[in-house]
Amino acid sequence: MLLGQPAPPQVKSDLRAVDEGFPADLRYNPDVATARSVATTGRSTLYFAELNDGGHCTEIVTDGVARGAICATADQIGAQPIEVTVPFTDPVTRTSPVTIGGHVNAAGVASLEIRYGDGSSAPIPLGDEGFFVFDVPSDNVASVHDSDFALVGLNESGEEVTRVEVPGIGEEPAGPIEDPAPITVDTISDGSDFTKVLGVRGRVNAEGAVSLEFRYPDGSTIQVPIMQDGSYDFDIPADRQGDLFDAPGRLIALDAQGREVATVPVAAVAFWRAHEGGP
Repeated sequence: MLLGQPAPPQVKSDLRAVDEGFPADLRYNPDVATARSVATTGRSTLYFAELNDGGHCTEIVTDGVARGAICATADQIGAQPIEVTVPFTDPVTRTSPVTIGGHVNAAGVASLEIRYGDGSSAPIPLGDEGFFVFDVPSDNVASVHDSDFALVGLNESGEEVTRVEVPGIGEEPAGPIEDPAPITVDTISDGSDFTKVLGVRGRVNAEGAVSLEFRYPDGSTIQVPIMQDGSYDFDIPADRQGDLFDAPGRLIALDAQGREVATVPVAAVAFWRAHEGGP
């Protein structure tokens, strides 16, 4: 059954939240007033809101719980024959339920199917305007955790038009995950203005590192204490909290001889959105 009804208020609120804290020129501005459901399994529903440039924001809601909004511009959509999102909540185990949602962008696709790593397959019903949502049956859950799978678009004759390969949904433990990166970075914001960074924290994992410094985009540098376990945490002064929006600064780990052993960029969340990515 396909739905064309307005999304519940909570879902509209989640779609609107994708712009919270961002300046006007970096907002997606989804049309939440006309947000609507476009595909459903009964248990899971995919909601959709248009963007002015022809892109859209979507969100999967499972058992009444919103799983996080995803937005894509028209250019991003054009580069993806099939958009795929697989939301999950830690901890992810081999038995965790898996829901898949997205949109078929490729022309000529009349039907969609999932092809599991074990060789079996199943149809995925298409909803309104090429959107889809699919709850992986319990008998196939282990397969999508253990191995890669594919979503395949077929034409009216059942011939393959396009496909997207999806990596297996690996296990993720609850709580913090040890990051092997030489320097991990977590920028701190109050959520009201993502052009500002209030502080930075993380861990130095680089072998041989004994000291850490932070260099602002203008070249000025401060020393950052490293704790015995490799962690660090420092505040950005109020008059410099906007410095990391126009350009990133850098964290630099040094060895006992003052030689650089690792470095990583540090920037405001709004900087990474403006540049379509992150470190």
